Amino acid sequence: LYATSSSEGAVYKITAMGEMTLFARGLSTPSDLAMDEKGHLIVTNFGQGVLSHITKTGQLKTFAIVPKETIAAEIVEHGNLLIVNWDNHYLMKITTFLRVKCPHCDQMIPIQLRSSRKSPAPAPRSQQKPAPIPVI
Repeated sequence: LYATSSSEGAVYKITAMGEMTLFARGLSTPSDLAMDEKGHLIVTNFGQGVLSHITKTGQLKTFAIVPKETIAAEIVEHGNLLIVNWDNHYLMKITTFLRVKCPHCDQMIPIQLRSSRKSPAPAPRSQQKPAPIPVI
């Protein structure tokens, strides 16, 4: 079991025996937790306007900027994420798994979201995958 402490900006891990240990610190106002498919805890930072994830070893990493006062998050089908915003009164779905119908063959083609991080050097042409079909 994991729990947030908004006043301490921390996440605690609670064992089945009731032992509580500090799992991560450095959040502004953590308000909700969700677990993704890889075992990362997704944390909403109510006052900061970011989503962070905590690795199994307790390392904190910010991965998305969201409107301030986002209070809750939930992982749904295909790893997509729902967030709830307290101030603006809305529910938003962040889609990480997209498929579109190919206009030529009617097959469903996956679309991958890319990171803004620098990518490694390109592979030799013989190992490169074909470029994705642009969505119009």
